[in-house]
Amino acid sequence: MKFLGRAASAAITVASISTALASSVAEDFTWSDPFGPDGTPSGFAATCEASATFRATQHILNEIHEPLPVGLEPWFDAIKSFFGGRPFPGGWGGEDAHGVNREVIKMEYVDLPSAVKTWIREQKGKDGDSQWLFGVYEKPKSGGKVSGTARAGPTSGPGGNSAGPAEDDLVVLFAPGALYEILPLWVAEKSDCGDEMLDLTRYGAAPTDDGVVAWVVERTTPDGQTQSRDVTFKVKAQVLEETREGRVAREAREEEADAGEAPKSASSSGYVQKDEL
Repeated sequence: MKFLGRAASAAITVASISTALASSVAEDFTWSDPFGPDGTPSGFAATCEASATFRATQHILNEIHEPLPVGLEPWFDAIKSFFGGRPFPGGWGGEDAHGVNREVIKMEYVDLPSAVKTWIREQKGKDGDSQWLFGVYEKPKSGGKVSGTARAGPTSGPGGNSAGPAEDDLVVLFAPGALYEILPLWVAEKSDCGDEMLDLTRYGAAPTDDGVVAWVVERTTPDGQTQSRDVTFKVKAQVLEETREGRVAREAREEEADAGEAPKSASSSGYVQKDEL
């Protein structure tokens, strides 16, 4: 399903956005809170834990055409151009409010951890770019509008390295669900286990021995009584070690599952066909 439908008219309206999104769902969201009430997945111990809190603003599609701070008017056309045709990755926790109630997060690019900035730059332009949902934009100048994404950070080319706009002049826009693909990168920089957090091959939705799990464990919502759209969100990640009790319980479950499987050579009637000579 698409984040924004592609309107035939260049002058897209909020109403047309709503119509295009009415039947969309975050069907590809596979993540869930791994920590549970004890703060660590059952059957595991955390060998390292890291957390960090970030500032952002949160908007809904119904108001992005409005001026700042309520909306995202300077980036309205750019948002339509970049997000149009891309799958919607979900809201916080993967939920999908549908239509004009879908959320868009804006952050100062300079506030992103360095590992996240690097990952965004590396992903842009790859074959899977149509799946990518972090849009980096310049800030508008003198009340103007922004028409497209910006090049963020140094890039290498035949002529050597060249720098894009200053980080202070950039913002990044994304749906909350895009965070979950790379949550450990948000806390790796100041952790005691940076190498493990930076290795996304360790990261998964299900806890595993020597694996990494993460979640947005706290967040605020905009104050509906004011024009402020300020929010904060806290990311927590852990490197895991399976406990002895956890291993025993897992092996018991696996043995029970194996015992419950019917012999592959048996039919539903119980007749087992003999091998032909």
